[in-house]
Amino acid sequence: MNPTARHITEGAAQRHGVTVEEILSGDRTKRVSHARQEAYYQVRQFDPDFYSYPNVAKQFGRTHAAVIYGIRRHLERAA
Repeated sequence: MNPTARHITEGAAQRHGVTVEEILSGDRTKRVSHARQEAYYQVRQFDPDFYSYPNVAKQFGRTHAAVIYGIRRHLERAA
């Protein structure tokens, strides 16, 4: 994970009371999933030209479809 994405992920982890390692793991509990989805969203928003869905997915070890789904879920909760 590059330093920028890691820094953004650390912030999301702290806000949700989880660790970066939990976000990067396969843990599917609600609190970890919500933190992960927020991190996807924030990384993508930081620089959409550089952080395409496949690039965000690569940072988190996920598929681009998982990132798209996660960002949509995050936006639904935020609405």
